[in-house]
Amino acid sequence: MNALLRSCLYSLPMGFAALTHAACSSSPGDQSVPDSGGSSGGSSGSGAVDGGTPGDGGACPAPTMAVTTATKISTKISWIASLADLPNPDGLDLTIWLMTTYTQDATNHLTGTTRTCGNVTPTISLTLAGSQSIGMATGTAKVQSKFAPAVWDDTKDMHPTNITGLVGGLNIGSSLDINPVVTLIGLKQGSTWADPNTMWPAASTSMDVIPPSDQTDDDGDGHLGITATFVDDNANALWIPRVSLNSTSPRTNGVYVALRTQLSVSGHSTSCTDWTGTVDIPRLDSHVIGCHVVDPTLPADTGTAMLGPGGECNLTQRTFIDSNNPVYTAVGAMDPPPVGPPITGTFQMKTLTTGTGAGGAITCTDVRTALP
Repeated sequence: MNALLRSCLYSLPMGFAALTHAACSSSPGDQSVPDSGGSSGGSSGSGAVDGGTPGDGGACPAPTMAVTTATKISTKISWIASLADLPNPDGLDLTIWLMTTYTQDATNHLTGTTRTCGNVTPTISLTLAGSQSIGMATGTAKVQSKFAPAVWDDTKDMHPTNITGLVGGLNIGSSLDINPVVTLIGLKQGSTWADPNTMWPAASTSMDVIPPSDQTDDDGDGHLGITATFVDDNANALWIPRVSLNSTSPRTNGVYVALRTQLSVSGHSTSCTDWTGTVDIPRLDSHVIGCHVVDPTLPADTGTAMLGPGGECNLTQRTFIDSNNPVYTAVGAMDPPPVGPPITGTFQMKTLTTGTGAGGAITCTDVRTALP
């Protein structure tokens, strides 16, 4: 068999809150992918694959049924400074896990879907003003967002991201290329953001830049967008952020984000079940579209995110968080893609034949376990 997948990842970046969400969502569904522009089933394709390179290793059997793979994407990202966030020109690690299912026809063309199964985001160091607002009189405070495993639960109805492509042949060492795709999370698939040429709006402190009519609850937790929480570990300088630079303002322990990612992967097989290669990310866009304010005098959150007592952030609070949402760049770059160079990384991919789900179904836990 051959190589890898060029699909969507879904990273995503989040702000003062130190958020980054990468998201390549997917599940079985309509698998028609346009050759350029537009959107279908949660993705858009462009740059049709012309051909592949056959390998010179041993021959692998032609797949006779759908193949499911685990993919681990590893990259480093930098970000631009804000009022609350310090820049990091040297870059920090972002890791994303994907589950992909595809079929390969007699001419080595591939068709399938991919979904995100996990995401580990970098820790963000705060400016002096940000650190003091959070509660550190001296030193540098940090914030780190995280996604609960349930966010990627296999029963979640995230929009499928469809892929098409071509492999170079059935011998080990063969190439695999897949048409570039755009993935939306927390956004309606028919929105204008599905077109990668649509300019991503800049953050604003006075208005929601993503209209509520375009937002969707893609992790099914009762909050629009996809929910990330914050690591609370003061002994290691990790703090839950506040909704302003005022040290008396409330803290937010959960943020809801909308994401747009365009990603392509190119690689080759290293065995009949393993692949490796490189990843290019020409778009890694996100906005905070809401957040949860901690307030012990209020009832507990009723959504499945279970964020505890409190309420929803008001416009001023959520736009502050969004305005300090890290704008990610390639390591050392001054501008985010597509103005600056694309973010790049590497990937590993492995075929999975059985899982721990009902009837041997492969789950996101299996994906993360296969490539820790």
